[in-house]
Amino acid sequence: MGLLNRDIELRLDLTDRCNFKCIMCFKGYETGRDQSRKSDMTVDFFKKITGEILPRVNILHLSAGYEPLLNKELPAILSEIKQKNVPQVVMTSNLMALTDHTADLLTDGYIHELHVSMDSADKNRYEMIRQKSDFDRVVSNLEKINHLKLLKKSKYPKIVFNYVLMKLNFNELKDFVDFSASLGIREINCAEFRVPYNYQKELLPVGSRGLPADFDLAEQHIDYSSPKIKKDLMQVVKYASGKGIFLNVPYKFDLNGSGTLMRRKQQVAHLWAKSSLMTFRGKMAFGLNYLKKYPIYRKVSCSFPWRQIILTATGEVLPCCTWSDSPSMGNIHGETLAQIWNNEKYFSVRAGIRDGNYPDACKECIVAMKKRHGI
Repeated sequence: MGLLNRDIELRLDLTDRCNFKCIMCFKGYETGRDQSRKSDMTVDFFKKITGEILPRVNILHLSAGYEPLLNKELPAILSEIKQKNVPQVVMTSNLMALTDHTADLLTDGYIHELHVSMDSADKNRYEMIRQKSDFDRVVSNLEKINHLKLLKKSKYPKIVFNYVLMKLNFNELKDFVDFSASLGIREINCAEFRVPYNYQKELLPVGSRGLPADFDLAEQHIDYSSPKIKKDLMQVVKYASGKGIFLNVPYKFDLNGSGTLMRRKQQVAHLWAKSSLMTFRGKMAFGLNYLKKYPIYRKVSCSFPWRQIILTATGEVLPCCTWSDSPSMGNIHGETLAQIWNNEKYFSVRAGIRDGNYPDACKECIVAMKKRHGI
């Protein structure tokens, strides 16, 4: 199947488990029945679905929120993906559970991008935000991957930091740029914080890892309309650029207040910088299919339901990664992906977004409501 037909971005959870309890993640507040819902995707189940899905996939993300390194069949799954010649393979991980064998596979070109979730360069702050973590171990694993890449003269995986911006760590962003530079990591994606749908203040691990007794996660939103916040962000973006680091921050295209033409120019520059992480085949497939579907994309605030599939470890199909606590589009144990992709539920979600009648799951979404990425 040619690159023009690789029009799907697939986010695939290989497990329903995580070894952290991050204060800003819904998984840290799962209780009762939710907590007992644990499942790892087997390599046999992965093989069952790849025949239909992967030939249409341009970008494959090996995580929609949970920790892929916890799946013991990950090496076998990576080998299967390698055989399918997917243009761009991305894995998001906290990197705590990295083994020597998996590190070998990652640096042998089995994935192209490795997104590592870190929100501070300070050990105490990092372990406060990401409960049950070990800062030193994560840094050691990053250094291990860098060392193996050097030994093998491998350009893969290209490492990106994912940084959730909150009041708690906003003033540390410049220090994190220095930390990133010290490890040779040239991109930081800053995500806008959102309160988990199941957040309960009483479940916060107050005091156990440094959180003050009066801490309330609901007060961690940053006011991006504030002139001071805009000024501070622009200063850090310029500082990062001077160190050769691409810093992607919320509302980046609105920071200069330069009007539509300047924002469009910034968006093109943004896409060009992002594309440096992609393989040649990944760039070609993305570009061709973006142009093919542009008549739709230009009219909607969120294009995910037209180009993205989230597949959980239990086979549930979701239209985007923020679709928490909302009905799925279907389950591939009972229907084929093609049937789900074209069913009434998917059509209803697309029609709602196109007509401005957003589904409930979209109403608090930072992409659909605030045009987070501007594209």
